[in-house]
Amino acid sequence: MRKLKQYMMIMMLAVCTPVLAGESGGDHAPYTGSADFERLKGLAGTWQGRTLMQGKQEPVQIEYRVTSAGSTLVETMFPGTPNEMISVYHDQDGRPGMTHYCAMKNRPNLAMHASNENRIHFRFSGGDSVNPEKDAHMHELTIHFIDKDTIEQDWVMYRDGKAVEATTIALKRI
Repeated sequence: MRKLKQYMMIMMLAVCTPVLAGESGGDHAPYTGSADFERLKGLAGTWQGRTLMQGKQEPVQIEYRVTSAGSTLVETMFPGTPNEMISVYHDQDGRPGMTHYCAMKNRPNLAMHASNENRIHFRFSGGDSVNPEKDAHMHELTIHFIDKDTIEQDWVMYRDGKAVEATTIALKRI
């Protein structure tokens, strides 16, 4: 029994060591995406600011983290709170797309609709948990790049196929 345990341990180490050392045989070279996606990746870090929620100014914290060999940007809004939300950005057909895991308990997909040197605008492009003609959901997001340490996000919520609420979040990198 002891020899069997030793053998199992050796086999486990033989299989796991290359993976843990980053030598799994796959191509994990850092990903370089579209110019717009690379600009989004430049948001990596922690941002703080304020937004108007239910008629009063509320503090906001957003964390951006590049992961998956540079092919994904994870945005965490309101980290560590009951309203924490995640958005996952990636290149899709040569332009940024994202899935927003919302506190409204849905996950709309948004695709880049337009961009210029100062902004990237996303619009709803589907989502298996959202009926856009009925459900309340985040339908649009515009990220305004003011300078390297200042951005604004404009989120637009739709219900019954129409815009019903817009929220601006002004953020500074900390």
